[in-house]
Amino acid sequence: MKLSIIAALGVATLVTSRTIKTANHVAMERLMDMKVSSREKLRNDGYFAAGKWKSTRKVQACTNGKAGEYSCNGVDLQAFASHEDLGSKTKEGNDIWGWTSDDGREFAAVGQTDGTAFVEVTKDGQIKYLGRLPTQTQNSIWRDMKVVDGYVYIGSEAPGHGLQVFDLRKLLTVTKPTVFDIKKDLTAWFQGFGSSHNIVSHEEANMIYAVGTGRNTSCKGGLFMVDVSDPASPTSPGCASEDGYVHDAQCVIYKGPDSQYNGKEVCFNYNEDTLTIVDVTDKSAPKQISKTPYAGSSYTHQGWIIDPENMAYLLLDDELDEMDKTGAAANGHTTTYIFDVSTLAKPAYKGLYQSPVKSIDHNQYVIDGLSYQSNYGSGLRIVDVSSVAKDPTGKGFKEVGFFDCHPEDDAVGGEVEFFGSWSVYPYFKSGYILLNSIERGLYSLKRSALDAFSRDPTESLYFMLEPGIVGWLLLRLAMSKSTANHPEPFVVLPTSTHTHTLILLHGLGNNGSKFGTELLSAGISSKGLTFASAFPGTKFIFPNARKRRSSAFRRAVINQWFDIASVEDPSHRRDTQVQGLVESAEHVRSIIAREMETIPRGNIVLGGLSQGCAMSMAVLLSLEFPLGGYFGMSGWLPFREDIEDVVAPVEEEDDPFADGEEDGKAMEPPLMAVSLVRDILSVDAATSSKERTSLMTPVLLCHGEDHEKVKCKLGEEAAQCLSSLGMEVAWKCYEGLGHCNRGSGSSASFDSLDFPELVKPNERIVKLNQEVIASLQAALKLNPEMNLLAIFPDDYSQRRQGKLAASTASVAEYKIKKSPPPPPIRPQPPLGSRDFCADVIALSKTATVIHPLSDEAIAFLSNFLEPLEPSQALLDSSGSLMKTIKRMLTQPEKLWEDPIRGVVLKCNDDLAVKVVRGYNDHTEYTLMQYLAEHAPDIPAPKPHGFIKLDKTHVIFMTLIPSTTLEKVWDNLTDSNKTSIQHELNEIFLKLRKLKKNSAQRLGGLDGEGVKNDFMFGHRSSEVMTTAAEFEDFQFSACP
Repeated sequence: MKLSIIAALGVATLVTSRTIKTANHVAMERLMDMKVSSREKLRNDGYFAAGKWKSTRKVQACTNGKAGEYSCNGVDLQAFASHEDLGSKTKEGNDIWGWTSDDGREFAAVGQTDGTAFVEVTKDGQIKYLGRLPTQTQNSIWRDMKVVDGYVYIGSEAPGHGLQVFDLRKLLTVTKPTVFDIKKDLTAWFQGFGSSHNIVSHEEANMIYAVGTGRNTSCKGGLFMVDVSDPASPTSPGCASEDGYVHDAQCVIYKGPDSQYNGKEVCFNYNEDTLTIVDVTDKSAPKQISKTPYAGSSYTHQGWIIDPENMAYLLLDDELDEMDKTGAAANGHTTTYIFDVSTLAKPAYKGLYQSPVKSIDHNQYVIDGLSYQSNYGSGLRIVDVSSVAKDPTGKGFKEVGFFDCHPEDDAVGGEVEFFGSWSVYPYFKSGYILLNSIERGLYSLKRSALDAFSRDPTESLYFMLEPGIVGWLLLRLAMSKSTANHPEPFVVLPTSTHTHTLILLHGLGNNGSKFGTELLSAGISSKGLTFASAFPGTKFIFPNARKRRSSAFRRAVINQWFDIASVEDPSHRRDTQVQGLVESAEHVRSIIAREMETIPRGNIVLGGLSQGCAMSMAVLLSLEFPLGGYFGMSGWLPFREDIEDVVAPVEEEDDPFADGEEDGKAMEPPLMAVSLVRDILSVDAATSSKERTSLMTPVLLCHGEDHEKVKCKLGEEAAQCLSSLGMEVAWKCYEGLGHCNRGSGSSASFDSLDFPELVKPNERIVKLNQEVIASLQAALKLNPEMNLLAIFPDDYSQRRQGKLAASTASVAEYKIKKSPPPPPIRPQPPLGSRDFCADVIALSKTATVIHPLSDEAIAFLSNFLEPLEPSQALLDSSGSLMKTIKRMLTQPEKLWEDPIRGVVLKCNDDLAVKVVRGYNDHTEYTLMQYLAEHAPDIPAPKPHGFIKLDKTHVIFMTLIPSTTLEKVWDNLTDSNKTSIQHELNEIFLKLRKLKKNSAQRLGGLDGEGVKNDFMFGHRSSEVMTTAAEFEDFQFSACP
């Protein structure tokens, strides 16, 4: 009767000999019969009906325990593809394995009853169906695959199936879904065995081990060895069959505590009722090292070594203990057994871990102390097992995330049945996890805590953690691990001897080839010349930005040098820009360095359009040398406000260091600005003199007055900022134009390129400069200590740009103001003294209490009051408060300093103060208040008062002694790093459990609200209180 059922299902599962009636054989038959019966029930219940499951590309973050319809914790759904949409006619899934190509693309072979589907996991976690390889003989519930060196090896319980060998590199050029031919498209079809239950790979040894082959063969279903050194011609060097049938295995080059086996190839076999360890170094004579049973075993299924660098412990799962209610698994909760294998000849059972829910375990893989378990009805469960070395009993194990792909049994806490997930592949470097389910399809998942920059925006608590605790740390770690992989630039070679190079960066969403082609063909001067014909000795280089997710365009993947949240306001959410700026700056600087190997740097001109202008301007300021010239079109200067703050003058009367002793040479403001930019771009270069910067580079900035998004004012502000650094800057704003390189007005900017050796000097500008210099010299004759800025002509910039008529005034006609006798010359503040705090002290005029000071903060500030001044003065007088805080800022020890944001000062052993440039956003402080009340166990500082000194935030908080990961990371062990990752994950998980009240508006804790700065200014003034409302708003933006 059972065989007729199997035939009806078309799966041909029980085709091995039934003549060997061992207890284990009976157990395997029973297990397979149970799965066949379960599959038949799923069929009858309509689980495999056409159109039953709908694929989706919508990212669904795990929020409040749900990602769409699925229960979850700390795992987000990136995409889902049904088996039907992956080409399966039976629409049933089983195993899965992955492969990463040499260029970093990620692919997977997805097991199905009627064959293997091939997919690519894109950079944004989407699933792209590429085609399929049909089963070699007939359909089967069981199909297994593994990858060695780019070839996938596929086995099945289908009779006569053998081993399919398929070259996954074929997928690199697939342009549409392809059904591959089982004869013409296979690299090989190995028929040394017929059916198999699982395929085990050992890539280090170029070996495949087929397990669960025929029990009635000479190998008895043991380790059937296949040497795949030549994938086109696999051979079998032997078999390990002393303990008979092997259900699954893991084979390694051993490097563990048992020194006699170090360097040998050892297989850990899961043999139905035992853990059996075999030395397979000599394929012709494998040696069984040990065979270990355990209490409560019902059907030993699969397992994995916990630490591949130590190999002292492994995890083992039993597929029938929950079903048979044996031992600790009698309660139905998924049970994982822990073995000490530090002595291979004497493995010892040490303890177990049980899942919070009921389910049958199936497959698990351990990476960096985390076990990624595919447990039938409960789906993906991620368990932290890193404590095993300290406590092998499993008491320290804990679940840190899950994604349940079978929601039907959630209400009852799970069921012990054969439905849900079959297997998981967690090894992609991108962090995407693939989960293959039986009835639904393939899930692309990602751990929430490891993807901090693509979180659901409704989870404001997560984002509000950034300013005070770990956000900046995660950003820097992400940056250190990123690989820019910029495409090669578009290059147009000179038509004569190469003398100059022009490097131009394209705008947002464009590319080097398109931008360069358009510019070179359309950039006509007033004399009828193109760029190429005007400069025959010039090489034109148009670099390519790499693709990034755009915060301004609904997370679309576009070419951009760095991410921006708003085109109209480039300073909005500048934290999103840093990673791209760092990566792109390195790329552009390398291009400049290559050009300097063949031509002088004075013959190199840098520039760009729109975002390319912004990017190239930042690169220019980071250089250690001047270039021949720079010109930018319709752009802006990143972090301009911070640069301006650095170069802002310090008034003597407000300078606390005016009477201090000089202890070093002062750094001039322009050099401080250069140092700031280099810090932002992570450029390691010393700044000792103006000559070792790019500040001597002549600059032309032009802009279209009618540019709809990047307003002309942004370009003008950039020009003013560069001028304040002492750079020679020409500014042009053209009426009736958008981008400067288009339209009839473009010839004006082309004619105005007054870079050395490219065009002749502008005689009008030369004459103007001579007049100004002459006037200044005349003034100095009258008063050698004259303040030259006070007499510098106010209309100079307008005259230089040609907006006013040329001056006919003589030198004597320039107005020279009578000045009082010059004050004594005071030395500039010493290097390291003119810092962030000094500028705050000098520039702040008012103090405003935003949140009251605590008793601890008042007690500390009282130390800086005037003699006999009472503490109450801090509460009664804003003037007294301001003066006291200014005195305080000169004293405490600096714990942290950032040239962009500010400093953190140590007040005493219990108190710190954070002094940062302020934006009208108090969420950092309100977050600390909220956490102190609702989650006091989270290691966040407690708030002690918030004062605003003009635009500067002064925030008092508890001091948590610590160091930065940047300082210690290189010296940490893998275990330390894993522990830190898990601690951060635990913090994030706790944060996500915090519930907002139903009436509370989204976007901050203090009623700040949500503002969506998309490219086209899509905004809403409506109060939003649910994620659904936010999504309706988000996805209703105009395209």
